[in-house]
Amino acid sequence: MATTYHISFYGDADGAELQRQVQTELDIIEQEMSNWRATSDIMRLNQAPIGVWQTIPNRLFDVLSVAQDVHILSQGAFDLNVNDLLSAWGFRQNRIPNETLINTHLAKARLTQAQVLELNADLKQARLLAPAALDLSGIAKGYAVDQVAKVLMAFGVTHALVAIDGEIRAINGQADGSPWHIGVETAHDTERSITGMLELVDGSVASSGNYRHFHMINAQRFAHTMNPRTAAPVQTGPAAVTVLHQDCVYADALATVFMVLDHASGQRFAAQHGIDVIYP
Repeated sequence: MATTYHISFYGDADGAELQRQVQTELDIIEQEMSNWRATSDIMRLNQAPIGVWQTIPNRLFDVLSVAQDVHILSQGAFDLNVNDLLSAWGFRQNRIPNETLINTHLAKARLTQAQVLELNADLKQARLLAPAALDLSGIAKGYAVDQVAKVLMAFGVTHALVAIDGEIRAINGQADGSPWHIGVETAHDTERSITGMLELVDGSVASSGNYRHFHMINAQRFAHTMNPRTAAPVQTGPAAVTVLHQDCVYADALATVFMVLDHASGQRFAAQHGIDVIYP
């Protein structure tokens, strides 16, 4: 996933075997969900014939199901159908945005995730209803954190902290009964500092920001978060957000939602659905 992971835990588990099982789980998720691997299952779905049902691995199907839920809940602010947009704007290969591709995407009608993806929960199948380029970068890491936590608990670990990039999950507090302390970074593009500290006992937190990953074009900043409603980078969203949820997969996806919504809309959305969100 082009990043690192970190695990702190207390217990008598065999560290070497635990490491092997964690790495195996992450390798499976990478193979199913990576948009950087041409042979991954999500890329296979992206290239599948339109209208033809495809059998999907269980983990990937779980992520697609959550993505559909959050897409509906957010009224389209969360949308998987953005991979081509990310490439056109230069965020896939860290290149200068391609004006021709950008204009192509802006000119053509935008199809939402709900319009291009259909799931069959009974058969664990999915099909595309129109050409699509589904991207899981706004949800896969959160899911991976949850899965690693399951591996730890299967080894009998009862106190742990799992982190993949800005997605974090706590399994209870620390062994001495104290909470885990999670720093919330200040949204600043040239220096690193902590604006506050969270105390996490059980549950998840996910942070997302646009203050380091962006392009400058004619003195205007274009962030890497895509607004699916405009088929372009967000222009009115916050610099960063931190979301708390029991499950990291939801915290991760909801963090993307709040990055797309402007501050006022985000606060209304949080109040309406009882979501804890921090704007650092």
